[in-house]
Amino acid sequence: MSLSGIETLDPRAFDDSPYLTSLHLSNNRLNKILSGTFRTCALLRELYLDGNGLREVADGVFAKLDNLEYLYLERNQLVHVPGKLPPTLVILDISGNSIGPVVTEHFYQNSLKSLDLCGNSLRSVSLATFSTVSNLQSLCVGDDGVNLPLDTSTHLPHLTNLTLQGDATGKAAMDGVTRGEIAKLGALETLAISEWFEGRTGTTG
Repeated sequence: MSLSGIETLDPRAFDDSPYLTSLHLSNNRLNKILSGTFRTCALLRELYLDGNGLREVADGVFAKLDNLEYLYLERNQLVHVPGKLPPTLVILDISGNSIGPVVTEHFYQNSLKSLDLCGNSLRSVSLATFSTVSNLQSLCVGDDGVNLPLDTSTHLPHLTNLTLQGDATGKAAMDGVTRGEIAKLGALETLAISEWFEGRTGTTG
């Protein structure tokens, strides 16, 4: 159902499809997901909602998807992370939206291994954001020069892949705390740093 020009989803659209395990709704024209839309999709493992015009996702619309592992919401117009995400998520991609402050209760998924927040309007990330995702292996944050809080490394002992984006002006300055936390990420294998002041750009791996 990707690239089908779909503009609206009736909450009953999938009532007759209880055995769906993968649903692709990428690159349509959806601007909202209403409450109850996936109420019969208990077996769903993969959900692709990327590349729409999503501005609104009903609170708790994903909450009862007890088998959902992969959720792709990138390249939309969301201003906050959808609430009540299922605890089974392994990959969450919400890059390329307009998300500002991240509410810490959004991330209570010990199963989460990949979190992409790049390309949003984040200006800071609190330590509490990472306090419940200790199994995270891949993290991307940016584009407004977000620095890492003190003790990030303590909460992310398994992080192997880190991407930090500055801002489009290249004037964002990476602070000493962030550099220190990067140095203490003992499992880190790949580090990508771009658009930061003082020419601190590049990738190591």
